Amino acid sequence: MLVQNSMSIREPALMRKNLFRREVLMVQHDHFFGDPVFYQPVPLRILLLTAVAVFCVLTGYAATANIKQTEHVRGYVVAANGEVKVYSNRSGVIQRLHAANGELVLKGQSLASVIEPGYGQSGEAANHTVILHLEQQILQLEDRLVLSAQRQQLAIEQSHRRQSALREELLIRADEDDLSTQQLQLADDEFLRLEQLHARGAVSDSELSHGRSSLVSLKKSSQVSRIALQSTQRMLRDIGHELALEQTRLKDEQIALRISLSQLQQRREEALYAQQFLITAPVAGRVNNLLLTDGDQLDSRRPLFSIVAEPPDYEAQLFVPSRALGKLSAGQTLLLNYDAFPYQQYGSYEATVISIGTSAIDPREHLIPLDINEPVYLIKAELHDGMNNLRLKAGMQFSAQVVTGQRTILQGMFEPLTALARRL
Repeated sequence: MLVQNSMSIREPALMRKNLFRREVLMVQHDHFFGDPVFYQPVPLRILLLTAVAVFCVLTGYAATANIKQTEHVRGYVVAANGEVKVYSNRSGVIQRLHAANGELVLKGQSLASVIEPGYGQSGEAANHTVILHLEQQILQLEDRLVLSAQRQQLAIEQSHRRQSALREELLIRADEDDLSTQQLQLADDEFLRLEQLHARGAVSDSELSHGRSSLVSLKKSSQVSRIALQSTQRMLRDIGHELALEQTRLKDEQIALRISLSQLQQRREEALYAQQFLITAPVAGRVNNLLLTDGDQLDSRRPLFSIVAEPPDYEAQLFVPSRALGKLSAGQTLLLNYDAFPYQQYGSYEATVISIGTSAIDPREHLIPLDINEPVYLIKAELHDGMNNLRLKAGMQFSAQVVTGQRTILQGMFEPLTALARRL
């Protein structure tokens, strides 16, 4: 169809007047109205077929393209080989720190000196007077122990001297007893000889009576000597028993004194410990998160610092809600995006699930350094070797996308209808 403007109808008349040149009029006409265009509409059947083809392609893509369903979870990095938080068993004031952040310490090494100030009405330390009294009592007990040991030594020396004297006397008594026995034997033989002579009439009765008297006297003397010997032996045994009893008594006294001394020393140590005590390293490692300085108040409910084993070996801990736990399994690979290293610049890093918690954790009952408002399960994941270049630190937080399932676009579009059908 030819489109023509009314201006073009009047064109010959204007040209006939010769007021303007023909070329100028033609250029002006083309400038305002353009060239004539022939327009022919597209057939409706072609448009319909094109629309059907596009719809089929989109429907096929929606029915075959899978979209993964993911759950956004949070977690943080922990030291797999151990991070120990060091607490004080009671409150106090830090007198002096013996370690600094980043310092490598050994097990049992002194980390901080803490005092627990307490003052009486006179302004002196409350435990100072108690410690002085205890030290005086300890000195007195130590003096008593020395005196008891000296008495024991004197008793032993005295007993040894008495025993030595009695042994010498016992030797003399034994010699006297032997001599008396020999004399008695001789007197007995002499009396037998006198009896024989008296029987033959060679000895008078008076001589026989005198011999009998001498024999009786020697027997009495022998008995006295033997009694003296036995008495000396008994005295020697008694001295040994007395020495043993005295030593036992002195040992009991020394044991009682040592027990009292030990109790006083323990009370003194407790008094000193109540005033000043040390915090030592429970394990070997590197000191981290030391925020306090000398003179700061120490709260027993809060950690003084933490110690990380050297060299550190990190792992990821994720806190996953129950709705994201169904498709999660050990050995599954996760992609972690660290808050300290934006994934737009550093990308995502892989980690492999190594364990899945079997019971839920209530964030109201546990201290979790994340914003969690529902029960979660603890998931531990092993970091891959590529993480070493990031200079990770314990406590760094990250986010991860956990795949909970997959569905097509078409299933997602009809999911409300499917859910409604399941309810009916």
